Amino acid sequence: SCAAEQYLLGCGAGAAGACTDCLICTSGQYEVSGCSQSGDRACASCTDLSCPSEQYRTGCGDGNQGGCTACLECGELEFEKTACSSSANRECVSCDALPCPAEEHRVGCFPGEAGACEACVTCGAAEFEERACAGVDDRVCQACGELGCPDGEHRVGCGDGEQGQCEGCSTCSGSAYSTSACS
Repeated sequence: SCAAEQYLLGCGAGAAGACTDCLICTSGQYEVSGCSQSGDRACASCTDLSCPSEQYRTGCGDGNQGGCTACLECGELEFEKTACSSSANRECVSCDALPCPAEEHRVGCFPGEAGACEACVTCGAAEFEERACAGVDDRVCQACGELGCPDGEHRVGCGDGEQGQCEGCSTCSGSAYSTSACS
């Protein structure tokens, strides 16, 4: 009789045989048949095991078969960087993380499609930038007239993407009068 984790090798036809250490499955192998007094352990590669569609194998190795786990689903604003396979989970990347050159933003990015970079909107002479161009967001411009100032002030320097600032209105002195309201 052999000790635990040993089997009898070469016994028969008049030979007593010898106890031999059983094979140990490595990190990339699972046990097909166990070690017993009469036979060695049999191991196979984890890559030999498959999983159903949209699942991948986890926990396989060191003698364990592991199990199949559902693959990650990419979200609405994520791109599939690596597809789901029997041996690996799907890898998703945020569309915002996919770089574009300066003054461009990403359009058409969703699971399965990385989209493309497109030029950002440029604010006109009478518009200011309400939201910057970055990631998947295009620049949003608003009319300078949408910005108000407190009574007695008017806006200067608004346009070409800049909001400008409010400044006090001029007051007329002496017998002078204003032909237009401060705005």
